[in-house]
Amino acid sequence: MVGKSLSHYKILEELGRGGMGIVYKAEDTKLDRTVAIKVLPSAALASEDDRARFYREAKAAAQLHHPHIASVFEIDEAVPEGSKDDDLRPFIAMEFIEGMTLDAKIKEGPFKLEEAVRIASEIASALEAAHKKDIVHRDIKSQNVMLTEDGKAKVLDFGLAQTSQSTKLTRMGSTLGTVAYMSPEQARGETVDARTDIWALGVTLYEMIAGRHPFAGDYEQAVVYSILNEDPEPLTGLRTGVPMSLEWIVSKLLAKRPEERYQTATDLIVDLKTVDLNAAGMSRTTSSSTMSATDALPGIRTDQPIPTAGGRRLNPVNSVGLAVAALLIGSIATWFLKPAPIAPDMPVIRFSQSLASGEILAGVGQSVAISPDGKVLAYRTNEGLFLRQMGDIEIVAAVPGTADARLVIFSHDSRWIGYQLFNSRQMMKSQVSGGSPVPISMIEGNVQGATWQDDGFIYYGEGPLGASRVLETGGVPELLIPADSVKGRNVRRAQMLPSGSHVLFSSWIPGEPVNDGDLRVYNTITGQQDVIHRGGNDARYLDSGHIVFTQNGSGFAFGFDPDSREKLTGPVPVVESVSVSGWSGVGQWDISDSGTVVKLPSSPDPGGSILNIYLPLDEKQRLSAEVGFFRYPRFSPDGETVVVEHGETSDETNIWMYDVGRGIGTRFTSSETRKTHPIWSPDGTQIAYVVVDSTYSIVIQTLDNPEAVDTMYTSSEILETTSWSPDGQFITVNVGGTFTQDIHVLEIESRVMTAVIAYDSDEDFARYSPSGDWLAYESNETDNNEVYVVPFPDVNRSKGRVSRGGGQKPNWSADGSTIFFVGQSEFVLYAASFDQATGSIGDVSNIRGESLRTSYYSFDQTNERFVG
Repeated sequence: MVGKSLSHYKILEELGRGGMGIVYKAEDTKLDRTVAIKVLPSAALASEDDRARFYREAKAAAQLHHPHIASVFEIDEAVPEGSKDDDLRPFIAMEFIEGMTLDAKIKEGPFKLEEAVRIASEIASALEAAHKKDIVHRDIKSQNVMLTEDGKAKVLDFGLAQTSQSTKLTRMGSTLGTVAYMSPEQARGETVDARTDIWALGVTLYEMIAGRHPFAGDYEQAVVYSILNEDPEPLTGLRTGVPMSLEWIVSKLLAKRPEERYQTATDLIVDLKTVDLNAAGMSRTTSSSTMSATDALPGIRTDQPIPTAGGRRLNPVNSVGLAVAALLIGSIATWFLKPAPIAPDMPVIRFSQSLASGEILAGVGQSVAISPDGKVLAYRTNEGLFLRQMGDIEIVAAVPGTADARLVIFSHDSRWIGYQLFNSRQMMKSQVSGGSPVPISMIEGNVQGATWQDDGFIYYGEGPLGASRVLETGGVPELLIPADSVKGRNVRRAQMLPSGSHVLFSSWIPGEPVNDGDLRVYNTITGQQDVIHRGGNDARYLDSGHIVFTQNGSGFAFGFDPDSREKLTGPVPVVESVSVSGWSGVGQWDISDSGTVVKLPSSPDPGGSILNIYLPLDEKQRLSAEVGFFRYPRFSPDGETVVVEHGETSDETNIWMYDVGRGIGTRFTSSETRKTHPIWSPDGTQIAYVVVDSTYSIVIQTLDNPEAVDTMYTSSEILETTSWSPDGQFITVNVGGTFTQDIHVLEIESRVMTAVIAYDSDEDFARYSPSGDWLAYESNETDNNEVYVVPFPDVNRSKGRVSRGGGQKPNWSADGSTIFFVGQSEFVLYAASFDQATGSIGDVSNIRGESLRTSYYSFDQTNERFVG
């Protein structure tokens, strides 16, 4: 048809084709404009009913005037130029859009999250306008969305929509809608409404984020089966950095039952607007914050009351900013998987995280848990249960109806949390991705520890009542360990061992110290029970072949043979300073399948970091076994030694050296006054640091002669040494209080201190480039802390901004071609290319997706290694 005319339209070129016709680019010869013509096959209007319906729906769509809907100019029928007189073709003339289809853009790869949310919001806005006019599209898909040259979405084919008065419209004998985007009710051939469009938008949003369809299959029947019966793989499992709130929105869009979906596009738009991805990724950490709890998971943290899916607003819950230490035990996973005895010097990576909304309860039940896949942290407060995505310090989910929950556990597949309500003693479950709480069973006693296993049962201890199990789908609990078999002892937690007939449990005598309890195995067939370890409580068996338990405020592990039920190795300590319930012995810590450990500390962690960890970017290794204050680590020029401030208290620290290869530390200085902010000379032979007494003094000490200490400069103002110039002539120094810092330079030969970067804002942590011609530094002159770079010594010329949306603690690659920095709050490591000759700053890339989880004061990096 190209080159011919259809009515008063000159066909210029074919743009695409599908099951419902061919789309052409055409010239409107009457109005002298370019249009898109969708020409339907003659058979599409085989009857008068078809024709009447077509005109009715197209006329309705022509009334839609919206910035994200392609306008319909004309609907008609005509015989193509040169065709037979009876070859009457129905067509729709529409707005011609320069750009590309959303489908084509998706094929280039997953979208940036901000872009995906924006486009979904624009499509939802188009649906909102159509649904208000009682028009259901029925064929929303990425092929039916155009992206204009400036990236805006335009929905096509509303001229082929169905009004709600029509029923079960079919196109040429097949159900309307491309199979991969069909809602379950549409696939079953049922009457559909606006919620079918909402489903299809969920599929489209999933595509943009994941780069693939949520429901896979090699043929149509397989896809339909998946739509009807299977849940798509969680987005957080496919792509790092996806907030739980966004995953929850997509899950709600793709709910199988229409009544569990968003009921209107308006509600969806409200939630999409609330997902502030920039704030979630780069916002400032504070000691306390405001959190809103919503009545639907996962809830979105904000500094203002936020709308729920229903559009109503909830008042924020005040945070108390209590620290929950979440400890990533980097090689525990590898360590546990080995059948050999456990080495006591396993590497550990620790971080502390403030969990808002109420005081954390470390009482009778389990108050903190991590999902088996290591992705979600659950914790219990006075306000109820909350979920937090691991690696994201912003997104918090409030679990509705859990104000009196007494414990929290995860299902074996990480998709559910289970809990018992204290007042009713009802065992409940809720999906991590959202939804209403689901009752499981009434429990006679108080659950004092539970394990949700992959056999479909939840096993739990009930103190003096023994131990039982209940199906995860509900039903009457089944008694496993009768009360008379434990003879007045309390049972804490129960777990079925791989044999299927032996239950691991912890037991102690009421009134006696829980640490004097023991760990036992009960044979459900013979009733025999054996003590496998004396001393401790809260035992759990791991698939790696180890049992972990709590004793005297620490977590321990020992190797265990589940067949012979004998202890093989250990025990050795795994985690220290764990909060423990006073009478039940519940240790407030948990381990994921991947070896991630979370805990509630026995007391709030003091300022500074509590353990120094050496962390290459591709593996994790403990650098120090000591516990105390570790701050301001710095790699030596050759990368083989770390110098760090260390001490038992924050006021009595010395400078220590740690050999990276051996992990052995030696003290470099020795006195009772605090020594802080150590930096290396460019040749690695000297250390400069600050001595804090009644004044602040910058001193230089030589490695091969520790007695040779040269005091360079003394001041009553706070001094912090940050960088030594490559030519050895200058040291950059932060000068001033916590909130009034400026960057000075100390000339070593003259011992003169000069201010070089001193504005109304705070500037600090300046680092010399390897050439010495540039300074990278951190400043809060905007709303966020950002990283900047200036030439040196002419610092007032050509300042460049390196980070966007927050950045801190800049550092340089060895060749000066890259500036490293860390996100303002989540401590994700970024890198920006830099041209030392021109000062040109390149694109910023994320070189470590997961959070480094370290103290603000305690990290340094080389090209390949990170210490924190």
